[in-house]
Amino acid sequence: MKKVIRNLQDRVAVVEGQLNSIKSDIDELKGMMSTILKHIGLQRKGDEGDHKVSEGLVDHTLESKEVDNAKTEDVDTGGTPNWLRMPKEDEHIEVKKKGDEDVLEKKVDIGLEEPIDIVDDEDVTEIEPFLTQRPHVRPARRKRASVYLSTPFTTLPKRSVTSTTSTSQYEPIVYDPMHKILDVHLDRLRAWITDKRTNDELRETFHGKKSKAFFRDLFMCRRWLADEHLDALFLFIRLKIKAAGIPSSQNFATVDTIFMRILVSKWPLYKECIKENRPFDWDEEYRLVDYVVGSKEDFQDPWASVDYVYSPFNVHDNHWVLLCLDLVSCQVKVWDSLPSLTTAEEMTNILLPIQQLVPKLLDSTGFFNRRGRSSTYKEPWPVVIVDSILLQRNNSDCGVFTIKYFEYIAAGVGLDTLCQENMSYFRKQLAFQL
Repeated sequence: MKKVIRNLQDRVAVVEGQLNSIKSDIDELKGMMSTILKHIGLQRKGDEGDHKVSEGLVDHTLESKEVDNAKTEDVDTGGTPNWLRMPKEDEHIEVKKKGDEDVLEKKVDIGLEEPIDIVDDEDVTEIEPFLTQRPHVRPARRKRASVYLSTPFTTLPKRSVTSTTSTSQYEPIVYDPMHKILDVHLDRLRAWITDKRTNDELRETFHGKKSKAFFRDLFMCRRWLADEHLDALFLFIRLKIKAAGIPSSQNFATVDTIFMRILVSKWPLYKECIKENRPFDWDEEYRLVDYVVGSKEDFQDPWASVDYVYSPFNVHDNHWVLLCLDLVSCQVKVWDSLPSLTTAEEMTNILLPIQQLVPKLLDSTGFFNRRGRSSTYKEPWPVVIVDSILLQRNNSDCGVFTIKYFEYIAAGVGLDTLCQENMSYFRKQLAFQL
């Protein structure tokens, strides 16, 4: 019963606040209407005096001081703004003979000490507008920036006015993979991860519910990352980069570890078809085709519309590397943070199914026809192992390196800060983002 009463009291307080706000708006509108009506009454009252002034303006060219004084004395100076004073259609207008032509002259009051003569003559080309004071109006609500643009890792564009004209320039969005997370947020996440009383607790992420063990393996150092870590973070980073609209970013898509496992699993059947000289039926492999044509959930970028396809790939069941299917140069590129574990020859043999099957899969979907490529690109693609990159110095951070390789490269950012010293922070950062 107390809870019900408290809820009713809260609702009454909310309604009272809304009523007070409405009353305040009504009072403000009444004040504005009263002021406008007052100005209209004064305008009508001063029409006769204004008409007398117009009669004294028969000959402007004499620049009579008496006429000017009469005009300025009849102007309502009791607070009536000029923009509320609406002249009659024939007020202050008179036709005067000038040689053989009729010249239209007009006297305009713009709120200065002396009125200004404006003659509709060929010599007059432009009249500069004068600012008028507008009545008080409630300022419009400021628009908030998109969440994707403001967080994480992105700096909002800054507007810089280069001249007094209406044109302006905007600085481009800057993508920062080292985006700082406040210590208070990381401490709160660490406290939840280390609290044994909530080990069974799940947390909702954009990629579904995740267990505390999922966050612990990502947050803590010297822990290996699993398939679900790589899949969730590749999808998250892809969506983040594309939503931010970064000018330096590549035109790319991603696939998950499931795609690579399915593709590699087709290798024995494909070799058998080649040996028996019969075609491999790609129509039956709809799960792979869905990725390529963009009909797979969470992977809706058709490969025909992008230049690169990135994927995590596991080697020897204990090491993560980054693969890139370069759809422009038709190569399989590899970023390996621990090259001492696998030689170049071994890596090429491991990736042989991908070298052979990717071109065939693309051809079955009409990719090369849409791209206007020759049949030579349907042959096995070469493997290119990227060197001159920063490497890991332990045996547990290959997953984080793979994720960050993808993020830096796809966003078009230099790899200067992608080093072993930052891996501990990257783990905490990624766990907080999810």
